[in-house]
Amino acid sequence: MRLEAGFDWRVPLVVLGAGRARRLGRLAAGRSKVALRLREDRPERLLDVLVEAWAPWASELWLVVRSEDEELARLLAEQPIPGRLVLQPEPRGTAAAVAAMAAELPARFLVVLGDCLVAGRMAGPASPFAGLAVWPGAARNAVRANYAVRLAGERVLAVEEKPAEPGPEQVCGLGVYFFDRALLEAMCELPPDRQGRREITDGLAFALGSGVALWATRLHGRYVNVNNPDDLRQAGGWFLQP
Repeated sequence: MRLEAGFDWRVPLVVLGAGRARRLGRLAAGRSKVALRLREDRPERLLDVLVEAWAPWASELWLVVRSEDEELARLLAEQPIPGRLVLQPEPRGTAAAVAAMAAELPARFLVVLGDCLVAGRMAGPASPFAGLAVWPGAARNAVRANYAVRLAGERVLAVEEKPAEPGPEQVCGLGVYFFDRALLEAMCELPPDRQGRREITDGLAFALGSGVALWATRLHGRYVNVNNPDDLRQAGGWFLQP
């Protein structure tokens, strides 16, 4: 499956791949999750499938990882768009990872979590916008496992991280975010939580509370957030051609 969209822009693609893959156990073995094969009998890595989906709208790739190694350097060089490694040994959350690059990032860019794969069709604003992607067809358990978004048309009204009981008006938010300077500034100004972390969902809520207008594009297709071995097997079945 491939991703289709009517976006009329090309911007840097920032892939956040510095998180620890604890729930993947021996499959990760200390490696970056983006370097994992989706299936043992196929060469494709998670990053290959992610970048292939977004390459039509990406001018370059910024891959955020904990440390540089030969495997990641080779994987980056194999991608269809020019790329760079951004080293963040101890990231303190996804929003903190983005904020740490604020001085180098352009006015608009795309952020995708390194374990989030999408395929199908994106329906929403064609021109550059600040906001996120949602998956209206998701089951309630998917909303609980990700984050919930309340919309009015294409306008984002509210977000909530991993709601215990998502309401019927809430849809599943995806690990895909469209940034402009106002949203980036909100991530930079976001106070840390009690654990000293700053996460993008909190940053989105903070931006909305600060008066930043956010918009949503809707995915009609498939989405996998690869957190455990079952997710990896599902991704291999969905996103790799026979």
